[in-house]
Amino acid sequence: MRSTLADPTLYDLVVNTEKMKYEAVVAVIEGLVRRPEMATTDVGRQMVASRALASRVQDALATHPETRRYRISVEAHNGVVTLEGTAALERAVQVAREVHGVQEVETQRVEIPPIPPSSPSAVPTDVALAEHRRAPVAHGEK
Repeated sequence: MRSTLADPTLYDLVVNTEKMKYEAVVAVIEGLVRRPEMATTDVGRQMVASRALASRVQDALATHPETRRYRISVEAHNGVVTLEGTAALERAVQVAREVHGVQEVETQRVEIPPIPPSSPSAVPTDVALAEHRRAPVAHGEK
């Protein structure tokens, strides 16, 4: 199930700005962020920092001429970046290392198994199609 940005359950606070003046909304938010239970935790700060680092690495890979055509997923945690993909990982490691905040780069190559060939009888050939078209049709058959 996919969530959308319009889903109110994704947010700590939802304010209908059509019913409240902006000054009132600002006062509500200002009061709320000063409450101790809304304070950012070390875990929260680290999560934001890791996501920001992963975004910077993704941006670097997407804009680099040698890696932009490959689909490489990026995860980051405490400065360690993990790249996952099928190709160009060696060059992607070099690009990622140049991003500010990257301390270490790990890779995980994804192997995509080849598609097995179809059995010859399952795929109609030109000859088989031609013979089928020339075959006489008995009355009542279609």
